[in-house]
Amino acid sequence: MNELFNLFIVGLVINLILFIIDLVNKNYQRIYNYLIFGSLAAILDLIVEFAGTYNLFWTYNESFYFIFDLIPIELPAIFFTSAVIGKFLHSKFKDVNWKLNVNFIFLFISAIGFTIYILSNMIFDLDDSLIVFTLPIGVWGFYTFKNDKNKVLLIFVALLVAFIDFFIESWIISSGNYDYTSGFKLITPVNYFLLTLAMFGLMEAFDTSKNRQ
Repeated sequence: MNELFNLFIVGLVINLILFIIDLVNKNYQRIYNYLIFGSLAAILDLIVEFAGTYNLFWTYNESFYFIFDLIPIELPAIFFTSAVIGKFLHSKFKDVNWKLNVNFIFLFISAIGFTIYILSNMIFDLDDSLIVFTLPIGVWGFYTFKNDKNKVLLIFVALLVAFIDFFIESWIISSGNYDYTSGFKLITPVNYFLLTLAMFGLMEAFDTSKNRQ
């Protein structure tokens, strides 16, 4: 069974609903934003996947079509649909009002991520140099948001992405669809957590820049 294709279909259905709602409401600016960030996520994923599969850090065994004979075509499509959903959630941040100590939450999660990183590298001897890149851009993305309410929502969304990544990757790896050369590492969901912070930070910076014009 092609699990990646099934995930793409789920994302596609959600995307179609979002696009139809905005078309009906003539919210063309948000559709434009969907296309920008969806395309950006797909391109970035394609670059990362090519680097990883070309160097045999991980391999994929099933797809309707392999880009460069390495990358399942479903993957950039999945990232496109995920970014569209992310942009929709970002647009709804201002509608929610939660009062929590956002700095404590962020520091607590950062401490957990750092602990996982230390365990992975020093105890289990699993190197993950990607966090050198994801950590600073994740912190930047977080502090792009000036409103504490939005920061709290951002953290919860990023956590949700990390948990989803952990369960989906565990599920697909167990099915034999793909595997990591050095095995699946707990640091991978942490990287997705940080990348989610960075992507939402980019969305916030984009919106802020437009509002200043």
